[in-house]
Parts: sequence; C-alpha cells; structure tokens
Amino acid sequence: MTEIKILIEAAGLTAAINNLSAVIGRKTTPPVMTSAHVDAQPEGSTEVTSAENISTLQPEVDFPDSSPEKISGYTMSQIMDAAAELMEAGKSDELYGLLRSFEIETVKDLKQEQFSAFATEMRELGATI
Repeated sequence: MTEIKILIEAAGLTAAINNLSAVIGRKTTPPVMTSAHVDAQPEGSTEVTSAENISTLQPEVDFPDSSPEKISGYTMSQIMDAAAELMEAGKSDELYGLLRSFEIETVKDLKQEQFSAFATEMRELGATI
C-alpha cells in the first residue's frame, strides 16, 4: 500500500481547524464579538483608535441532536465497521446472505430506515454494534 503525506503550511490554520473541531464537538456556536471599546488612552501614545461596533456576521446554525444519517441510532460508518468485523471473523457468506435478504448488493445500498434492522441482524451474526 502506498502512503502519501501532504504538508500544508498556513499561519493560523491549525488553530482555526482546532477551534472548528471544538465547536462541532460541542454542537454550539462560538461566542461572537459584537462590540469593543477602548476607554483609556495609554500614557505616551498619541492616539488610540476606539473600535466601536465591531460586529461579525455569523449565520444562525441549527445543530440537531443527531445527524440525518443517525436517525435510526446508527451511522453508515458504524454499519460498515460492523460489516468489516464480520468479514474479518470469516462470516462473509452470512453477511452476503444478510445483504440479499435486504435486497441490496452492498452495505452502502442500505436506506437510513433500514439501519436499525440491519444492525440487529448483524449483531445476531456476532458483530459488535
């Protein structure tokens, strides 16, 4: 297997990605700076500019309790991981039989409303899900 590594250097990008990750993980929006005001002028300086009404536009984001693909309580990723577990355990024939019983060719063909029933069947075959 060939491994390719790409290094991108951009000042501040790492911090921005980490902040975005933290926000997504909390499912909340970060605080928005709506205004700032400088009251005092330091000694020896000729001028301090007051930053009145600095505002940022931030779209309202609705973070639902679960992602659309997790309506049934399972994600496609969890289903695929469990299917891989069955394959590694030598239960390929049983997994293919399960796929046929759902009238699909691959796990990716599952509809979201089938996730729960499919997960239950995989659990009966020995998958951890």
